[in-house]
Amino acid sequence: MKKDWFPNAAASELAFYQNLVKVLPAIATALKLDAPTTTAAVAAAQKFVDARLAFDAAKVAQKAAADTLAAQDRLSEANTRRLALLVRNTPGVTPAQLAQLQMTGVETADATSADARVAAHTPELKLSLDGGQIKVEFKKAGHQGIHLYSRRGAETEFSFLSADTYSPYLDTRPNLTPGQAEQRDYYAFFMDRDAANGTQSATFGLAVS
Repeated sequence: MKKDWFPNAAASELAFYQNLVKVLPAIATALKLDAPTTTAAVAAAQKFVDARLAFDAAKVAQKAAADTLAAQDRLSEANTRRLALLVRNTPGVTPAQLAQLQMTGVETADATSADARVAAHTPELKLSLDGGQIKVEFKKAGHQGIHLYSRRGAETEFSFLSADTYSPYLDTRPNLTPGQAEQRDYYAFFMDRDAANGTQSATFGLAVS
C-alpha cells in the first residue's frame, strides 16, 4: 500500500506545518505561484501550529493544576476538620450555628482522614483490542474515576491522556507510523473531585498493529 505524503501523526503534522510556514514563501516566489493561494496556505498552517502548541501547553497546565488541586484538597479538608472539631466541642455552640456552618451530622474520621482515605490499592487496567483499537477497562473502586497516562511507539515519556469516569476508555489514536505496529503503555491514578488521588498504578502494555 502506498503511503500518503501528508503526515497523520500529531508530532509529524506539527513539524510539517512549521516547515511549510518557513519554506513556502521563498519557494512560492521562485515558482511564481498564485500569491493569494500561498498566503492563505501559510496562514492556515500557522494557525494549526498555534492551535497545536496551545493544546500541548494546556495539557501540561491541566496536569499541574490537577496536582495542585489534589494537594490543596487534602490540606483544606484536614484544616476544616480540625476547625469542626473545635467548634463542635465549644461550650454553648448551638445546632443552628452548626447548621449555618454545614457541620451537622456525624464525624466519621479524624483530621487526617483526607490522607487516610487514599486507598492502599491502585487502579488495575485491563487492555484488549477492539476493532484494531486498544480498549482500557478499569474499576473505580469507590473513586470518581481515573486519570490515564500513555506512552506509545518510540516515545520515552508518558503524557496525560484522559480523565475518565466511566469504563472503558477507547484509545482511537492512529499509530505514530502508519502500517507499523507499536507498543502502547498506560498507567493511571484514581480520581476524586476531578483531581488525581493516591499513588500511581503499575504500567500495563499492549501492542497494536
